[in-house]
Amino acid sequence: MTTKTITHGDPEDKKTVFEVTVGEATVLQGMKRQMLQSESLTFLPEKKGKRQVPDAPEQLGLYLLRRYTWPNCIACTIASSKAVHHEELTFEQFCQLPEQFVADWENAALEKNPHWRLRSMEEEEDQEEKKGEPASSNE
Repeated sequence: MTTKTITHGDPEDKKTVFEVTVGEATVLQGMKRQMLQSESLTFLPEKKGKRQVPDAPEQLGLYLLRRYTWPNCIACTIASSKAVHHEELTFEQFCQLPEQFVADWENAALEKNPHWRLRSMEEEEDQEEKKGEPASSNE
C-alpha cells in the first residue's frame, strides 16, 4: 500500500508542525468513512419530522465539512504528528486547523482513494455511457 505524507507549518517549531500520512483505504477504513458520513446527518436540524440542510452559511459549511471533508481525511489517515493526532482529534479541533493543510490532506486522501471523489451528474452519465449502460440517477 502506498502512502502520502502532508506537512504544514514551521519545521523549526515542532509544536506547530501538522503532519499526517494517508494511504489507500482498507475495507474497514472505507466503512469508517461511511459511518462518519451517516453520523453527519444526526447534526442536521429537524423540521416537521424531516432533517433539513441548514440555510445559514456557517451551519451549511459545518455540515458539509462534517459530511465530506472530515470523513475523507480521518478514515484513511494512518499516522500523524502530535500537533494533529488524528486518533484524538475532534471535529471541532479539525475545524480550527489551517485551511491549506486540510485542503492538502483531503486532496492526498482522494488521490489515494479516487473512488471517494464526488462526481457531477455529467461525469456519472459519461462513465455509465463508457460502460455501455444507461445512466442511473442518485436520489
